[in-house]
Amino acid sequence: MPSAKEVFLADEKEILINEMERRLKNNPSNTAPLAIILDFELGTRKGEILAICKEDIVGNRIHIHRQLVEEFDTRDLDHIKSKGFHVVDYTKSEDGDRWLPLTEKAKKIIKRVEMTNKEYGYQYKNFLFVKDGKCLTPDAIDAQIKRGCEYIGIPVKTMHKIRKTYASTLLHNGVNLSIVKDMLGHADESTTLKHYIYNIENGTESDNKVLNALDPQMNAKSDQNIITFAKIKRAEKLDKSRLSAF
Repeated sequence: MPSAKEVFLADEKEILINEMERRLKNNPSNTAPLAIILDFELGTRKGEILAICKEDIVGNRIHIHRQLVEEFDTRDLDHIKSKGFHVVDYTKSEDGDRWLPLTEKAKKIIKRVEMTNKEYGYQYKNFLFVKDGKCLTPDAIDAQIKRGCEYIGIPVKTMHKIRKTYASTLLHNGVNLSIVKDMLGHADESTTLKHYIYNIENGTESDNKVLNALDPQMNAKSDQNIITFAKIKRAEKLDKSRLSAF
């Protein structure tokens, strides 16, 4: 499947974040756009980021160890109904219990969320993403990212695509696959490599990297064709000395 459908390319990421900032200005009490921006720094599952508490943040790291899940009434299998969302003290798997390093940008986003909650009186236990006495729902996040993508004119992509963008960005910038796996909370590297790693660069950037890899002397050749002023001076001196000898 083409990478462009699976991740946010660099330019798409930038304009989406700008769009989330615009939405915040229009509705400053809604922290859903901040959850979207923060996930580019954490790469968590949607339910995980919505279950973050203040005490999960220790120094420069954050502990991911719970998630928001939807509960269903299954007494009538022909008419299954949602009973709403609630937080559970476990992740999708044992490997999902993990510590993530916080970038400076992530810390600033978290601080903005805390300030927003304080300003508008939002509180539910110690959870970060809250409103009206409960955690924000995945639907609130999905609506923001869907409308944001449509507004800026890019293909609609989900929060899960942000998670893939995070993983691809790490590997692209030299982070060992084993570490990327741990950051995502996967049990094995094959899952990470097969389903989460894509090219995050556009066509031109990709072509240039391939050309440089195939012809590493390309830049060196270009430099050799450049005649500097110093070289011209040296050549002139050499010619004059030869003329005097004759």
